[in-house]
Amino acid sequence: MNFHRVFQYAKLQLKFDLLRREKEESERDLEQRNDDLMKQVARHKAEIEAMLKEIRIILDTKHGLELEIITYRRLLELDENQ
Repeated sequence: MNFHRVFQYAKLQLKFDLLRREKEESERDLEQRNDDLMKQVARHKAEIEAMLKEIRIILDTKHGLELEIITYRRLLELDENQ
C-alpha cells in the first residue's frame, strides 16, 4: 500500500512538472506574441500619424486654393461691374 502511494505521488509530481513546463512555455509564447502585437501597434500608429500629417497638408492646400478661388471670383466680379 505504501509503495502504491509513493508511485501515485511520483506520477503526480511528473504530471505537475510537465504542466509547469507547459505553462512556462505558453507564457513565453504569449509574451512573444504580445511583443509582436505591440510592435505592430506602434508601426500602425506611426503610419496613422503620417497619414494624418498628409491629410492636414492636403486640407491646408485645399483651403488655400479655395481662398484663391474666392479672391479671383471677387476680382472678376469687380472687373465685370466696372
